Amino acid sequence: QGLPYHGEAPLSLTEATCEILTNYKKKKHVFKLRLGEGSEYLFQCKDEEELQSWTQAMESAAAQQLDSQSSSTGGRARSLPPQASQPSDPSSAKKDKEKRFSLFTKKK
Repeated sequence: QGLPYHGEAPLSLTEATCEILTNYKKKKHVFKLRLGEGSEYLFQCKDEEELQSWTQAMESAAAQQLDSQSSSTGGRARSLPPQASQPSDPSSAKKDKEKRFSLFTKKK
């Protein structure tokens, strides 16, 4: 189906909830993913459009997983497909890659 990122197993989205954190003061465009077993993850997006895209994708994946578990042996979490547009500047491509794989910016 897909390769895990850094050898980590996919997260189960069974009974997971996704909440946009409008009152979060430290960063903009943040949402919280709370898994059914109690773990919580915060994600920061680059803008409101990406925030909506991620939260809709998480809710859809959770619903699909719930449907597949009720009708078969279960499902697996899936990653969002990569964005179609690639920046032409190599330095901005590196910055985008760093942003994509880190939740918050690194202090220098």
